Parts: sequence; C-alpha cells; structure tokens
Amino acid sequence: MTALETAVRVIVDLLARGEFATIDRMTGGRRLSANDMREAVEEYGRTLCGVGATWWDTVVVTPVTRARSGAGRQFHVAAPLWTAEEGLSDLSVEIELTEVGPEVFRPAILDLHVL
Repeated sequence: MTALETAVRVIVDLLARGEFATIDRMTGGRRLSANDMREAVEEYGRTLCGVGATWWDTVVVTPVTRARSGAGRQFHVAAPLWTAEEGLSDLSVEIELTEVGPEVFRPAILDLHVL
C-alpha cells in the first residue's frame, strides 16, 4: 500500500466511524468543517461502513499540476464511500492531498456528495 493510498484510507475510515471532529483537526478546518461533513452524511441517509477489498480500484487520483507556490506535490482524490445498505455507494468524498514531507500528506476535504 502506498503512502497516498494510506492517507486516503485514513480519511475514509474516519468518515465511516463518524469521527468528523478528528478529520476537522487533521485538516485544520479547511474547506469542510466537522459539522458540514456530519450534515452531508446525515442527508445521505445511509450508514457508512468500511470499504471493500476492491475499493482502491474505484478511487480516482489526479496529480495537481498547478500546485501552490512552495507546496509539495498535490493530488485531487475522488473516493467512493461504502454503506451498510448498499456496499459501494454513490456518495463520494473529494480530498486534496498536499505532500508536506516525504510520503506524508496533509488532507483537505473538498466535498462530500452524490455522484
């Protein structure tokens, strides 16, 4: 498993456990707040759960070519979430990952939405 995949899995696992405040602390509240994330999941109306074995194959990772000045490598990630009711769902999380050290990424949650 790559460091990039690990960074995404941590966010997705925290979402599945409803640990929105932990994600908020990790991101410094940039973009979506804990409350925004909680509301998006509640509006979806299903129970998030851990992802399946083939989940990473469904994640779309796009390098950001216009990274902010002084920033490390950046990636835009669109990752579908899983629910107890559906398995692979149409709810997804969009994440911006910025490399802040060798293979260490700082996340920002850009959106939680239905595709």
